[in-house]
Amino acid sequence: MPTADKQHDENRSPLFQEGFLAILLGLAVLGLVALLWPFLPGLFLATVLAASTYPLYLTLQQRWHVSAQNAALLMTSTVFFLVLTPVTYLLTMTGVVISRSFMELKGQISALSAAEMGQLQDRLLRRLPLPDELQRLLSDSFSNHVQQIAGLAKEISVGLFQTVLGNTAAFVSSLFLIVFALFFFYRDGPVLVRQIKILSPLANRLDDILLHRFSLLATVLTLSTLLIALVQAISISLITGFMGLPWFTLGVAVAVTSFIPIMGSMIVWGPACYWLWSHEQGSAAVLLLFWGGVVNGFLVDNLLRPLLIQRLSRWAGEKGEYDQTHTPLSHTLLTVLSTLGGIWIFGILGLLFGPLIAAMAITIFEIYELEYGHRLDYSGLPEKPVD
Repeated sequence: MPTADKQHDENRSPLFQEGFLAILLGLAVLGLVALLWPFLPGLFLATVLAASTYPLYLTLQQRWHVSAQNAALLMTSTVFFLVLTPVTYLLTMTGVVISRSFMELKGQISALSAAEMGQLQDRLLRRLPLPDELQRLLSDSFSNHVQQIAGLAKEISVGLFQTVLGNTAAFVSSLFLIVFALFFFYRDGPVLVRQIKILSPLANRLDDILLHRFSLLATVLTLSTLLIALVQAISISLITGFMGLPWFTLGVAVAVTSFIPIMGSMIVWGPACYWLWSHEQGSAAVLLLFWGGVVNGFLVDNLLRPLLIQRLSRWAGEKGEYDQTHTPLSHTLLTVLSTLGGIWIFGILGLLFGPLIAAMAITIFEIYELEYGHRLDYSGLPEKPVD
């Protein structure tokens, strides 16, 4: 009888041990997330930058026979001066420009009298292609709720102003952390990847697919976004400088807004066209409209961006079992929504984080179909369309 009880306990102990270890593992992960929560955006950005530039780090080691320590130091310095420094300057200038514009707009609105507000209201309504009855209805509604509308606009503008400046300040303050983490991600990258693959419950080949796809998406998204932003900023700066407009401010604004899909830099050159037209500079407004809509909008954003993503995908070398002719970045609707959601959660850095997280989610869905497709029901469904 004691022997049977002892054998029974031995059979049950591994089960209890496995469950207890699973609980400890969950608590350890939650504890680390709680401790690192304030630093997660900076660490995530460092991870994206390291993954997108890691092939260059390997080239330094293998072709030029540089030690891991020196190669990591050289790559960290290069990324700092070529990527982080311009982005920091861009975000700082954006904060300054937004702060100055906000204060000027607030002062101009405060200085308007009731009669001037009414004239501005009538002028705006007359420019809208609406029937006279609807214009009168809107005018009366605006007059009755002008205080509520002004208060709401003030709250929205102040919230946006604080969000932009707060995220800019947070990025600048976490710059040292990003550089520090970037060095160790380069130097200890293989060790970290090995540990992830060991602890992951997935098969190693699935871990390889996920890690390779993350590296590919980080490379494609980072380089394509920065290059398109640079091209659009230079393009708008040249045409607005030719017109005698503040080319530097407009170029910085276009570089920032070009991260936003679909609308993009139209947020900047659209109001600029309206300002030129309202100041009786019709030819300049038409030229800027053509340049922003056709050159920046169609040629650069709709033609150059997909071509650049395709070329960068080939350069990054997406090969292996999970070889596709497209990237999840081609899902336009999800890219737009994930960008807006990323901005809402992460602020300015969400312009990069949102699409990357969404693309990785699509990758996980596709890997699930790849691994368990034999269990899924495809009966009665049309063939999957080929891009």
